[in-house]
Amino acid sequence: VFPVRRLQCLEIAYSEEERKIHRLLREFTTTRANSVKGTRHEFGTDFVHMLLKKRLFSSPMAFSITLAKHRETLLRGRPRTATALDDRILRKAIVRSEEEYSDEAKVEEVQLEAVEVASEMAVALGETERAMLDRLTEWAEKHKNRVDAKAKAILRWLDTYLKTDGHWNEKRVILFTEYRATHVWLHQILTANGYGGDRLAILHGSMRPDEREAVKAAFQSHQNVAPVRILLATDAASEGIDLQNHCNYLIHVEIPWNPNV
Repeated sequence: VFPVRRLQCLEIAYSEEERKIHRLLREFTTTRANSVKGTRHEFGTDFVHMLLKKRLFSSPMAFSITLAKHRETLLRGRPRTATALDDRILRKAIVRSEEEYSDEAKVEEVQLEAVEVASEMAVALGETERAMLDRLTEWAEKHKNRVDAKAKAILRWLDTYLKTDGHWNEKRVILFTEYRATHVWLHQILTANGYGGDRLAILHGSMRPDEREAVKAAFQSHQNVAPVRILLATDAASEGIDLQNHCNYLIHVEIPWNPNV
């Protein structure tokens, strides 16, 4: 009755520089985690570290935004001793950040608020930790608007599957990302590499309902009616929307952190 769904991995050949930054983040978070193990700081520190890792594997821009908030808060001054009240405030902020929102901008806002609260209650940076944080920040600021290995792999896929002999064919694809920051980053990259214009449509939670409907209608229309080939979407396109009239490709820009998703 239904076509077979084929799930395939799009392998990413990370550069040595990217692998170094992954290792550096792992080293930084491990060092920080060991310094707060068994204390009241552990819960908030683990939350920030998990978010930093998720963001780095999403895009350099998403990572840069979260890292900047964490660093800014850590460097304001020596943190005060966490109290039971602080614990309740932190846990409430983290719970809010894990709720579902229809607008990804709101998601990022509450997540950054939780990062700020957790960072305010974190232990002070040691000299070695400060040096690692500075190196992470330098890399993030340098690469936040650049094409990384993942973006290169996506561009190669688009060129292979959406074009025939260098010309657009009738195929369409949905590029699905969790974070609005990554959505903006990938939009910039697609546009700069010849995949923008009327071939590219975007869908995100901050759009008005009439704007969303216009995008959905165009993507569902025949190629003779609408030239769009790529739909760059966030969670706004994940529930109750049929986009399969002329599209049988979907790329998850991130592997969901939660295997149930």
